[in-house]
Amino acid sequence: MKNASSIQWKLIAVYNIIVLIAMIVSGIFILWQLEEYQYGKIEDELTATTSNFMSVTLEDDSEETIINTFKNYLEENSSFYTDKDTELYVLDSLGNYLFSSVPNLEVSDNEFFKSAIISAINGVKKFEKIKDKENNELMTYACPLSISGEVKAIIYTRVKTTSVVATIEKTRTIIVLSTVIAMMLSVVTGFIFAKTLTDPIKDLTNTASKMARGEIYQSVD
Repeated sequence: MKNASSIQWKLIAVYNIIVLIAMIVSGIFILWQLEEYQYGKIEDELTATTSNFMSVTLEDDSEETIINTFKNYLEENSSFYTDKDTELYVLDSLGNYLFSSVPNLEVSDNEFFKSAIISAINGVKKFEKIKDKENNELMTYACPLSISGEVKAIIYTRVKTTSVVATIEKTRTIIVLSTVIAMMLSVVTGFIFAKTLTDPIKDLTNTASKMARGEIYQSVD
């Protein structure tokens, strides 16, 4: 009887461990896919915004003309970027700040000393997650404007990922609660499952004990 009870609790433990592992793996996969999708959407938006800005017609390929054209275009269309909560900055070929869509911007010494901008200086566009002064997460995108292999300017866009972070946190909370509920249900179903398997073992054990005591005329279903 003791051995049968031991088997029953081992079955319950194994059943619950399997459920827990399945819930954890599923939760991690869901969060990973959600994060990839949400940040992918932001990257697509930043890419489209940058491409739209860089599509402005240039009279010639001198750096001075490019900068002046971008500045005039941004002054005429600054509301387009502020309405989308997207910050757009124009930097020179060395990554120095020139102007932006952000009004009354105070630029610190290391404001644009970022990995993405360093990559753009070398002609490679790059996305990067950073933190602002208020510790808010930002997704940034630095894209070089290269003509004949020479970087003439850098378009640097960034946007807060507050909504994405909130969505991921909410989903994480839902998954944790779902895991707790699933574990509570699995304890009940695991007990029923184990009992179904171990009851015949208990019957067999009882019958064997009676036969050992001399009650040999026993039958087992």
